[in-house]
Amino acid sequence: MALTSNQPIVDVKDFSRYKQKTAGGAVTFYRGSLCNFNVAGYVEIATDAAAKTFAGVALEGLVQTAAESDGDKSITLLPAHSGEVVELALAGVVIADLNSEVYIVDDSSVALTATNAVQVGIIVALSSNGEDKCLVKLI
Repeated sequence: MALTSNQPIVDVKDFSRYKQKTAGGAVTFYRGSLCNFNVAGYVEIATDAAAKTFAGVALEGLVQTAAESDGDKSITLLPAHSGEVVELALAGVVIADLNSEVYIVDDSSVALTATNAVQVGIIVALSSNGEDKCLVKLI
């Protein structure tokens, strides 16, 4: 349907951080945890598992008890596809890996390949401290 009046414009910066409902059950999200959406659309700790989609990076810590159900709590995320750059663990990363896609291993690390290929982003730089870490642009 065509517009018939002026509409509010949402400032893009409003999408740089957002709250998302979490999956139920006992779990601890740490600030900096990689997070996935499960098939029902709730956020959970990232794993390389089938039927998962990368949701983003937790910007806060959150503790849930076993008694909590899907949607009882929410967590603030730096969303996937935001174009933001984060530092992540990647064992054996070398300069030749620049511009390579990376995939979830667990809630704190990525790999150049993965069984279920839950993509996080692209390597844009190596960590300056010489550890097995790289800077990844979320895509």
